Amino acid sequence: MTTRNLRCWARWGLVSALGLTGWLSLRPASAEQWFSGQDKVLHMAAYAIFYALGALAWRRPGWRLPVLLFAYGLCIEALQSLAPGRVPSLGDLFANAAGLAVGALVMGGLAPRRALGRPG
Repeated sequence: MTTRNLRCWARWGLVSALGLTGWLSLRPASAEQWFSGQDKVLHMAAYAIFYALGALAWRRPGWRLPVLLFAYGLCIEALQSLAPGRVPSLGDLFANAAGLAVGALVMGGLAPRRALGRPG
């Protein structure tokens, strides 16, 4: 697979994942949870995947990618106040931010070796 094809698939994957997540986030809540804190783990995983797809989709996403993804999460939380059975949560926003940080670390977005002046 060429780099161009990978970027194209990553863009489609990101748009699809954001659309599916938006739809699931605004549906009436289900009470089914397998363990305590499950929703926070799901938020972290989803936003780490969003970051990874965004980093694959664009060569140098810089600060725009995490800011836009966090803004997306903020909008979803605001819209949840209008959805029956849903409640916006500050904890969800923290989980989203943590997921973005994990995604950035996994994808090398923070590049600590370059920041320290070491060859990367």
